[in-house]
Amino acid sequence: DDEGPSARQARVQQPCWFCLSNVDVEKYLVVSVGSHCYAAMPKGPLTDGHLMILPIGHIQSLVAAPQEVRDDVQRYKEAFTLMFDKQDKVAVVFERNYKTQHLQVGI
Repeated sequence: DDEGPSARQARVQQPCWFCLSNVDVEKYLVVSVGSHCYAAMPKGPLTDGHLMILPIGHIQSLVAAPQEVRDDVQRYKEAFTLMFDKQDKVAVVFERNYKTQHLQVGI
């Protein structure tokens, strides 16, 4: 980690791009809102159909997530995998949480 404590503190205090409560969140990218997670299209998709599954609250990783968040993520993964299957596509699921407090599951 090459940033000092003051840089980390400043980063934590900045508005989170992924919080639904952030007034600057780009709501037009939101696809679905569940009980504990929501699905959205990324600003810079990796491929056509790329989606993100994110917790509504700040949770850094699936390992740190409460069971109800993991269950919501699983439901989204199953639904999107079924959607891709019907399009003769294969879903690739990955977790990203590099230098952020907000878990991102890409699919």
